[in-house]
Amino acid sequence: MHHLLLFVILVVLLVFLARVAYSIIWVPWVIARHFREQGIRGPSYRPIKGNTDEIRGMYAEVQSRPMALCHDILERVCPFYHKWSRPYGTTLLYWHGSDPRLVLSDPAMLTEILSTPRD
Repeated sequence: MHHLLLFVILVVLLVFLARVAYSIIWVPWVIARHFREQGIRGPSYRPIKGNTDEIRGMYAEVQSRPMALCHDILERVCPFYHKWSRPYGTTLLYWHGSDPRLVLSDPAMLTEILSTPRD
């Protein structure tokens, strides 16, 4: 009886670990590969936190400096896009935890997406 209980606990633990590995490692890898095949790149995925620490640091850095008096406020409002759009392009993929975020800035693409009826 004691061995059966240990076996059940071990199986439950293994299933839990497999589900965690699937959702934290496998699914983001498949999503990133899917977008990479379409030519959409972005900063690499970091397990559990994604790119949130990096984004938080960018906001802190930008807000620590005085704001320039001009109409170019993209760096202040959206520093991660300002920094990442140069190496990755204007359409990019970044991670909020294990959830992907797709940034679109092409007006024609946005018009098509927003005007196409859903099924």
